[in-house]
Amino acid sequence: MFDPDQESFAESAVTGDGGWTVRQSGPVPLWDDIEKALTVWEAAGRPGIDAVQLRLSQASHLYWIEGSSALRWEHRLD
Repeated sequence: MFDPDQESFAESAVTGDGGWTVRQSGPVPLWDDIEKALTVWEAAGRPGIDAVQLRLSQASHLYWIEGSSALRWEHRLD
């Protein structure tokens, strides 16, 4: 995965023993953010896509799942 705006990347590969290895670089730890979101989502009971709420404004799209302040993210439109 690559975020050109943040000049950050993360990539994963299968190891010889069937595990995974991850490499990431740049000012934003993209893979760490994914792992954190996955952990919070699992702790919230793995809510389905129908649990996602969305608020649109001229400046951004705000997404969240009720009951978990950690399951909240914003897509800025600048």
